[in-house]
Amino acid sequence: MARIPFTLDTKRNQTQQMVDGVKSAIAARHWKPGDTLPTAAEFKDALGTGGYVPRTALRQLADEGVIILKKHVGAVVAPYNPQVQCLGRIAFISSGRRESYYENVHAFALQDIFEQAGWDLVHIMTPRVGDGKADAPVLSSLQRQLKQGIDFAICFTESREVAAELDKSHVRYIYEGGSGREFPNAIATINLEIESQDCIEQLASFWHRSRVRNVLVVDFDHVMPRNVLAAFVQHGMSPRRLVVNHPRDGNYLRDIQHASLNAVANDFASEKRRGNPPDAVFFYDDYLAAGGLTALAATGIRIPEDMRVATLANKGLGPVWFKPLTRLEYDPVGNARLIGNFVLKLLSGKNARPPRLTLKFIQGAT
Repeated sequence: MARIPFTLDTKRNQTQQMVDGVKSAIAARHWKPGDTLPTAAEFKDALGTGGYVPRTALRQLADEGVIILKKHVGAVVAPYNPQVQCLGRIAFISSGRRESYYENVHAFALQDIFEQAGWDLVHIMTPRVGDGKADAPVLSSLQRQLKQGIDFAICFTESREVAAELDKSHVRYIYEGGSGREFPNAIATINLEIESQDCIEQLASFWHRSRVRNVLVVDFDHVMPRNVLAAFVQHGMSPRRLVVNHPRDGNYLRDIQHASLNAVANDFASEKRRGNPPDAVFFYDDYLAAGGLTALAATGIRIPEDMRVATLANKGLGPVWFKPLTRLEYDPVGNARLIGNFVLKLLSGKNARPPRLTLKFIQGAT
């Protein structure tokens, strides 16, 4: 006999409890379309109730279109219909960096979009603990929410452990972020990285017209998308990459700023001795820019009078410098609107093409 993933409370209406329990189990993909449910007698024995309760509950589920009662077969889960087989719960799964501006604004905007459409958004954080490559996400919150039932998930963290939990629970999901290689079963991968955007070409072209020759690219200790450096090369510039290693514990954003400050200060001290300072600096993150610009100012370099600077940035966060800099700007609210509408179409059973998240090139002071 198939395991029945719920129990009944004798103090409440048991028929309605069974109806809700079967719906929750189907929404959580414990039983999938085409699966045969336990018989009324098996429900009776497992739930410890009289035969009237499962017979009445199964008839009600059939009347609502959740199941189909077939002669000589039994109760079969009907083809997916979001209007009768959902709990109204969407999960937004992130890495849990509470200080991340994009992540938090993006989550709040998604919540507003889904609430207006009658859905609840559950923000599930899966922070990583450990040391370096051996760290692992904390999955307890995700596992608890999956047991309660999730209709759909938006993954904003690249973790094979999260993917495994979703696949095990048969929850449909999309991945929003980078390559999506850890989410092979995602319905769609929506690339948030700069490699899928055109505005790096706009930046390279702008700097080429400004006679920039040497570019320093300041990045995290992960793989820089190839076409970022390639775009500068194609426009006749010589890019050089400076990798900033930063601690993964404590205050994440403060640590990034401090690590960038130290890395840029040491690099410029070395390049100044060699007489080869860059003409321009591209920071691959606004917090990297905040620390790096402080280091440049400390050497007497005026920004942007003496050196061109560009940075990735988030719309609405505010400037990282007291003068407007050239930036490639993410829009967490606008992107949430695109993703939210895409997910709502999928939930309504419609075919939809994944949205393309774009950056905006904004030319700053020169």
